[in-house]
Amino acid sequence: MPGGGALLYGPQFWFGASAHHLNQPNLGFITQTQLPLRLNLHGGYKVYFARTNNVREQRETSLAPTASYTRQGGSQRAEAGLYFTTTPLTLGAVYRGVPLPGAPQPQQVLTALAGLSVGSFRLGYSYDISLSQFSADLGGAHELSLTLREFDSLEAAWRRLKRRNYPKIPCPSF
Repeated sequence: MPGGGALLYGPQFWFGASAHHLNQPNLGFITQTQLPLRLNLHGGYKVYFARTNNVREQRETSLAPTASYTRQGGSQRAEAGLYFTTTPLTLGAVYRGVPLPGAPQPQQVLTALAGLSVGSFRLGYSYDISLSQFSADLGGAHELSLTLREFDSLEAAWRRLKRRNYPKIPCPSF
């Protein structure tokens, strides 16, 4: 299913937009139900309190508020987050279910997360805490992620080949 997007970023901000299911394909064999177009907007701003950026060491202490809006068919969702990073640790919280004018009351979820970066490895943990009565009986959801960043060396080689130094995207990596 085709889709597309764009990202505009600088040393301290990022803003992106994307569209998914552009051809709105049929979902059924008998009934002709179409998968609706999904639109997404997201952005954020990172405030650096301390920053070391050299070849051997990249350290930072920063705070990054984020926001996201998604619309598909007749439903829409907004979320807001805040990430605190002091290398190698990232802590954050994301509130999903920001009320929107003219929309029904959404499910409200608070996600707490923590991440640790050591060398080429990233370890992340998040826990969804339901704030809505409907899903409070279900309990929370745990998520664990392990990322190996060695594959970024291919991207670094491509950048060296082109002899351009692109700035790092400042959005949180967890």
